[in-house]
Amino acid sequence: MACNTHKYVLVKEFVSPKKEGMQTCRFAIAFLSILLAGCSDANIKPLDLPEFQGIEPIPAAIGVYYSPEFLNYEATYYDGIATVHLGPASRSVFAPLIRSAFADTVLVDSANPPELVAGEIEAVLIPRIVKFSGDVTGRQAGLPMFTISVRYKLDVEHANGSSLTLSAQGDAKRSGLTGNKAIPDAMRSAAAELWVTLQAAPRNTEWFTGL
Repeated sequence: MACNTHKYVLVKEFVSPKKEGMQTCRFAIAFLSILLAGCSDANIKPLDLPEFQGIEPIPAAIGVYYSPEFLNYEATYYDGIATVHLGPASRSVFAPLIRSAFADTVLVDSANPPELVAGEIEAVLIPRIVKFSGDVTGRQAGLPMFTISVRYKLDVEHANGSSLTLSAQGDAKRSGLTGNKAIPDAMRSAAAELWVTLQAAPRNTEWFTGL
């Protein structure tokens, strides 16, 4: 033990400040590479979100259309280091949100389904992912900070031919080994904002019910 300790002290003694800085930088890069290695092609798991509560559902029958573009959405981030597949997880964001917001919901196969034409539903909701970005800072210091931003839009096509678009953005930051959790954090933030948007404006309720 004494020999090993002495050896370490000798090595440490002859490392110049410049080399120490380079070692710190290399350590930070290695740390970041290890952290991202497991998510270089990441499928974000569906989120286990509870039903949204606290406000009466809008009394309308609504169809929901998840397009192939939505379900298969993927994006690169962190300067192209990683690819993320957001479709299934994003669906898990919208499903409880829509179920909680409306009295009756049904899945439909297109943006203009027979149910809408027949008057069985009053509108079709079409979720879209319009933005996903990820950045990492603090590499030089050896403790990276991960920043994620995701933006959704909810296109609404009413049976009377009118349309409405709602949008919400979620942002999140995580540091170190919790960096990957920034993605579901941002998605939850966007869901909460969209919930408020759906319920806050009385004109939205009136529009959905065709009054």
